[in-house]
Amino acid sequence: MRTAALAIAAAATVAAWGTAASARISDVDYIQASRCHAIASAKGGSDAEALKTVTKEEGRGRHATVKRMADDAASRAARDARSDSAQKQAKIDAELGGVCQVFLGERTTGTAAKSNATPAS
Repeated sequence: MRTAALAIAAAATVAAWGTAASARISDVDYIQASRCHAIASAKGGSDAEALKTVTKEEGRGRHATVKRMADDAASRAARDARSDSAQKQAKIDAELGGVCQVFLGERTTGTAAKSNATPAS
């Protein structure tokens, strides 16, 4: 009886780990979330803190290459957000009001909602 209880507990633990792992956003979405955080921070948006939390939580355990790509994307985004170009500002505003909203959705699992977002170039 005790062996069966231990087996059930072990199976439940493995299932929970599988669920937690699948709740993570993809590397591409993590890079986009980093970009969104940089835009919101540069523009002084109220979403900057929430996006910071997303990138911090989602950054754990990422490969160094992915983190570097996210840092590079964030640097480009911050530079674009500070640009005087009306065209760049329109693109940044559309990104912040569009694809970035995915990462601000209901976070019942402690992570951002999964998305099919792609990083802007």
